[in-house]
Amino acid sequence: MQRELIRRPGATQRRNLAIVCAGDQSDHRTWFRPDAARNYDLMVVYYGSKSSNYGADADIYLARQGPKYALLHLVSRVYSKLLRSYDFIWCPDDDIAAEVGQVDQLFEIARAWDLEIAQPAISAGEMSFEALRQVPGSLLRFSPFVEVMCPLFRRDTFFRFSPMFPESRSGWGLDMVWSKHVPRRKIAIIDA
Repeated sequence: MQRELIRRPGATQRRNLAIVCAGDQSDHRTWFRPDAARNYDLMVVYYGSKSSNYGADADIYLARQGPKYALLHLVSRVYSKLLRSYDFIWCPDDDIAAEVGQVDQLFEIARAWDLEIAQPAISAGEMSFEALRQVPGSLLRFSPFVEVMCPLFRRDTFFRFSPMFPESRSGWGLDMVWSKHVPRRKIAIIDA
């Protein structure tokens, strides 16, 4: 299955971009409402095997097969000009649930604190690292790393690291490499 990039007609571009590589059971609909005031556009890269209607759930839609980080690498190369027009790029797994306002706030806090890499804290569900669990009452915590499940990158940082995305089929270990090349005060877990 190959399908060219489709952009929602009449849409005005926002400052930030969320890219989700979505399978058939994606939760990205929890943080996309086309009529909602948002500070981000949503790009869905559909990798599932069914006939998807996710084009209606995105500002930008593309169908390609492959694992998440290989697809992010492909998008960074083929659609570089488009991606470079955004300030921040968030790359969550498709099982992340959030509300539009929470995603807006994620981008605003990253901008206000001039972060290079960040991720939202996880409020519920399973996770590999307990340090990623949300701390009530906290705005953010500087961290030695963010996990590959939902990193947010400043545009220049995204493009600095995107050449290494296909080096790990699952994404495993990429987060540890990123943290070695970004100052600790520029990496945060956003609790708010």
